[in-house]
Amino acid sequence: DSLEFDESVTGKLSSSGDLDYYSISIPTEGTLSLDMVLPAGTTGKWEVVVWPRVSSNQTYYGRVTFSGTGKKSIVLGESGDYRLKVYAVSSTHSSAAYTLTPTFVGGLSGVETEPNDSYSSADSLELDERVPGKLSNSGVQDLYSISI
Repeated sequence: DSLEFDESVTGKLSSSGDLDYYSISIPTEGTLSLDMVLPAGTTGKWEVVVWPRVSSNQTYYGRVTFSGTGKKSIVLGESGDYRLKVYAVSSTHSSAAYTLTPTFVGGLSGVETEPNDSYSSADSLELDERVPGKLSNSGVQDLYSISI
């Protein structure tokens, strides 16, 4: 299913192994925010993984985990078509409907992009600039470049 910014979609995971896939078009580099409303009484964790649609190996750009209703963000370093996968991490999820609403803010000033784990994809930093980074799991690295 296709997602549009600021429009909610309702989905349902009928079992712990069920997966929901969505596609979304990102107009420019920037931050994709996902507002997730989980079913009442949800005790398990749910995840949303985002990767470029053209990726053959599903290397993801970001993963956010929801333990309850909330809003999480993923910084995307380039425009293009992306896929999202929604799934329950544990078998203690509810099979009731969830609601997902994507929003987007363009621009990368002061944010870390993904992927930035190689010299060719390193984020540029200005001297004295602070950028919050996030390592999604062990073995991941973030690279930055500066001009002196």
